[in-house]
Amino acid sequence: MYLCIELKYKVMRQLDIKTKIIDRLENFSANKLEDVWNFIDHLEEENANKKNLLSFAGTWKDIDDSLFEDLTTNLISRRKSGGAKRIK
Repeated sequence: MYLCIELKYKVMRQLDIKTKIIDRLENFSANKLEDVWNFIDHLEEENANKKNLLSFAGTWKDIDDSLFEDLTTNLISRRKSGGAKRIK
């Protein structure tokens, strides 16, 4: 029950914030509204980039230990030697 009340409060708070934002936007000039629009675009791009990056999460979870070792620990020494050994 407590969780339900907490969720209801959170939803109501979000709606309250959205309403306040809309009310404040009513007084903005067209130029300022364009700035807000661009800022929102920027926030959405950031969010999309984070989701894209997170889509790779777990990619290496089933990788063979020796291959992982080669890709990480041995990488520095391979780069210093100037030869990139191909991993098959």
